[in-house]
Amino acid sequence: MSINEDILSPPQFNDDHEWPVWLDDKLRMAAAYQAFTYDGAPAASPEFHARSQQAVTAALAQAKMSAEHVRHSENFAPLALNNYLAELARAANVSPAFELPSHDRPQIGTAYAFGQLAKSIGMSLKQTLAHLRIGFAQQCGLQGELQALLAHQRSQRFNRNLLEAYATALTQLEKKCDPASWREFKQIEHEVCAAYLENND
Repeated sequence: MSINEDILSPPQFNDDHEWPVWLDDKLRMAAAYQAFTYDGAPAASPEFHARSQQAVTAALAQAKMSAEHVRHSENFAPLALNNYLAELARAANVSPAFELPSHDRPQIGTAYAFGQLAKSIGMSLKQTLAHLRIGFAQQCGLQGELQALLAHQRSQRFNRNLLEAYATALTQLEKKCDPASWREFKQIEHEVCAAYLENND
């Protein structure tokens, strides 16, 4: 499943856009460094310049993805986490220099990076876990069972919000999959949650 082109279109920025605090701090630091440099200052190494450029590229890419996410936060797109992040990156026209976590889906050892990225662009933990579990259902071939659970949830008058319906239905996946796969998934989920619990101050 993919997000419609009219749902995720290239971002439009204007003077009223509120940049994230962390991005503002990074840009201020970059300006301070530029003001500090002078003709007699020791030349920075090529490695330093490369790391600086990479950090700026990543910060701007995250800001653009965050703007896309905010624009469409009212319309939950039922995609696997890696697919949702990739769609945001595509819609935001993110530079190829900015890389999503290397694996095509969160795995043990890489899920933390997915969690960090999702958190950095403003995704709630509830939404991130919903996308994560959608990917798990697809991986385990449980799409049919998930759609049946979702239909039941959507039929309830008290639960019309799509994200809430998915979140509720996805909690019942444990009963539908084998124990070994579920244990592995819980480790992946734990890494994602750890990224959200990390204190960035």
